[in-house]
Amino acid sequence: MATLGFLRRDFEVFAIEGFSARMAKIDELINPRLTRLGSRLAPELSQKLGMEFFPHIAKHMRRTAIPPAETCVAFGPSRAGYKRYAYLALCVSAAGIHARTVV
Repeated sequence: MATLGFLRRDFEVFAIEGFSARMAKIDELINPRLTRLGSRLAPELSQKLGMEFFPHIAKHMRRTAIPPAETCVAFGPSRAGYKRYAYLALCVSAAGIHARTVV
């Protein structure tokens, strides 16, 4: 499995029960890596695809009780956010890392 710098313990975060406990570990272990990957990948995506991409870390703010099964760095054409437009995402979950295109 390609890990992009993630460790086994990072994927185990998604087994933590409870929204607050899981989000604390996502913020501590996963989001810093996704932030670094996002800042590295956005310029490459922009160059290769011929349009500007901005990285955005998923916030999971609408949730209050059910912890997220995955999180991601999304690449969209707007600095303001990504969900309004089609976007690319690099997602991390208990199953590993996967890429997604959302339209």
